[in-house]
Amino acid sequence: MQAGGPLKFCLVAEGVAHVFPCMHPTWEWDTAPGQALLEGAGGVVTLLDGTPLAYNKPDLRNGFILAVGPSGGAAEPDGARDAPA
Repeated sequence: MQAGGPLKFCLVAEGVAHVFPCMHPTWEWDTAPGQALLEGAGGVVTLLDGTPLAYNKPDLRNGFILAVGPSGGAAEPDGARDAPA
């Protein structure tokens, strides 16, 4: 998918995409807004090894990250998002 990182976080949070691997270094300010949005939707953002992202580090760069949507990367059955709770 060709889109900027912020849009990819939104697509994962919405469930349009299930996983967003970011295979280049990022800075804390690149990931913080998308992480807040995605985690608010029930997803998670970690380093590729599963380590939670840390903030206010002496070096503000992150390693490669993995953003996973609320469904954990599993496909939802048709209409599942619209079904009553």
